[in-house]
Amino acid sequence: EESITNTLLRKDNMFDIIIEDASHVLKDQIISLFMLFKKLKPEGLFICEELDFPEKRQDMNLNNEYPSLKEILLNYMNNQSFESKYIHEEDKKYFLNNVKDIKIYKGKVNEIAIIKKKN
Repeated sequence: EESITNTLLRKDNMFDIIIEDASHVLKDQIISLFMLFKKLKPEGLFICEELDFPEKRQDMNLNNEYPSLKEILLNYMNNQSFESKYIHEEDKKYFLNNVKDIKIYKGKVNEIAIIKKKN
């Protein structure tokens, strides 16, 4: 969180596309999306690579935490609520008010999520 705040949130730049290719650890995937989503321009895309790592690789979810980012996104897509100790309430509200569409795709090996921001 400190790194994201210091390197990106405190700056004025906005992005058309953000590709989350960080550590793929459960908490880092969640933190990255919910903190950085506000840095997308209208109609921007947030892409989460290897969305399924925390469920497929034990080293990406050492404490067997729930929910994963994939589960959070599926809950949203199914109009179900979600909670995570890694999501600040203001970031969650911003996300809920500004997400336009979420698609999850399965490749040969891993899954990817593409999240589109409203106009």
